[in-house]
Amino acid sequence: MLLEDIERGEGVMLVDPHGDLADAVREALPRRRRNDLIWIDVGSDTQKWRLDLLHTPGLYPAAERNRIANQLVAYFKQVYSGTPEAFGPAFELFFRNTIFLLCLAEDPADRSLMKFEDVLTNKSFRTKLLKSCNDAKVVQFWNEIAEEITGDWKLENMAPYIVCKMSQITGNPLTRTLISGDNPRLDLRRAMDERKIVLVRLSKGIIGEYDARFVGALFLMALIEAAMGRCRTPVAERTPFRVYVDEFQTLASDMAAIMLAECRKFGLSLTLANQSLGQLDSDWYSNAKVAHAALANCGSLAVFRTSLTDAKAMAPMLNMEDHSEFMTLGVGEMIVRRLCDGLPMPAERLVGLAPIAAARGCDEALTRPSFS
Repeated sequence: MLLEDIERGEGVMLVDPHGDLADAVREALPRRRRNDLIWIDVGSDTQKWRLDLLHTPGLYPAAERNRIANQLVAYFKQVYSGTPEAFGPAFELFFRNTIFLLCLAEDPADRSLMKFEDVLTNKSFRTKLLKSCNDAKVVQFWNEIAEEITGDWKLENMAPYIVCKMSQITGNPLTRTLISGDNPRLDLRRAMDERKIVLVRLSKGIIGEYDARFVGALFLMALIEAAMGRCRTPVAERTPFRVYVDEFQTLASDMAAIMLAECRKFGLSLTLANQSLGQLDSDWYSNAKVAHAALANCGSLAVFRTSLTDAKAMAPMLNMEDHSEFMTLGVGEMIVRRLCDGLPMPAERLVGLAPIAAARGCDEALTRPSFS
């Protein structure tokens, strides 16, 4: 499907937490579409793009800033859901106003998550930002509240407690390259409108599981913001953009649930691949909300060979009485329920197209399923 979309000239984005799939798709690109490629390899020190999440150029910058702050707050609350006291009201108050101050920085170089620690620990830097800040409420917080608080909530006491949460991403030299520096800013809204091919190689084996999830969450935030920015574009002019996520459980954050529920109306279609339902709601990161959003909002379902537990769960969704058929599928075989003209079709047993050889020329193969 992904390569078929590329062949048809569609705009696509692939997020690959491992890297092999991104490599193979890159090698298989038709020559006529290679100029449309935006290649992002988070695990490489020669990464050429910058993900500038704090850039808010839309029609309503204040609303964009608030959405970005809300999404970051929601992400950290999810990460620390097992210890709610790690992200209490004081944490959120300082965190939110730090993000606002960075978003409002006059110098574009200061609008970076890399400057997060400086706002909280460097008074001269904070003073510089406040001089150019045009949001009276943000200025009031830092000048009249943050500087005057005493006791446990004193800024000097709160700063290390807050900074340590962000230092995981700012301390990794590979992920640091993605969110700072002089590289061109990745404009996902433009990529959508101009039908670009965005391949994101997260390489969690190189940058680590936690960092891969955080960077993946940042890409989802940027994608949501880009999609929401189409709200003033007439529906007929919203260029379709196909988003593919492999190993979806790696990025199964609350923001993914938001994307599933909201972004279709803005021209995004999502293809999400993972190995079992249990991956979406069984660890410290994922929760049942994501699994429910995925199953409730996906119009077409393709189910390959599953475990007994997943077979029992998926059979009613495809209106099948015998769940055992899911456990007897061969390699490349699937049971598909398609959505056509808004109506679910009866389940079908299909066989995918022959695998395409991986770019390295070895015996590995990547299955490219077909729903036609």
